[in-house]
Amino acid sequence: MIQSTIFSIVGVYILLGVLLLSLNIASLWRWWVKAGAIVVTAVAFVGSYLAITGLVGWPTTSPMPDRFQLLSTNVKEPDRKTGAAGAVYMWVQEINEDHLPVAPPRAYEIPYTTSLAEDIQAAQEHINAGDQIMGEVGTTEESKSEGDKQAEGQLGATDDNKQAQQSDMQGGQQVSGAGGLAAPGAPQDLHFSPMPAVRLPDKGALVLNN
Repeated sequence: MIQSTIFSIVGVYILLGVLLLSLNIASLWRWWVKAGAIVVTAVAFVGSYLAITGLVGWPTTSPMPDRFQLLSTNVKEPDRKTGAAGAVYMWVQEINEDHLPVAPPRAYEIPYTTSLAEDIQAAQEHINAGDQIMGEVGTTEESKSEGDKQAEGQLGATDDNKQAQQSDMQGGQQVSGAGGLAAPGAPQDLHFSPMPAVRLPDKGALVLNN
């Protein structure tokens, strides 16, 4: 994905260069118009380069992968003074059905919800303790294999999370993950569990392939 983005940017630069070259060679416009076009194009190149490099490393709001390893998190709670809505930041690495990484780590920004912040806090505590955590988006229990169901467990909630969940139940607002009361843009059915063991290929299949 990164390479395709770079190729797209280079393609735009080449297109602008070709248009500028055709303007200077084929057109009958005055020299000051051609010179102005060169200056404007050069400024556009520099401005776009600075804008693109300024965006590098910032978290994306694009949809998250269906299955990933949660590497690190940061929760920014809503600020009543400034009116900031708050956000949850996650650094994740997409994994496949065999629980192997298939893409480089990437940072995501998700709208803040109380339930998501609680789940993230519990997951981060496990990460700090040295555990590996898997996140899934929109995966139902029916779609999981028996091996996944046996390997995956529920993350233990902290005492603070238990009290918050009890208060939510008393208020009639029990939610799980980012569902239910999720803010617009938050992934639905986002939940975390211990990372299952890597699923190795069958030895018989390896013999047949060789």
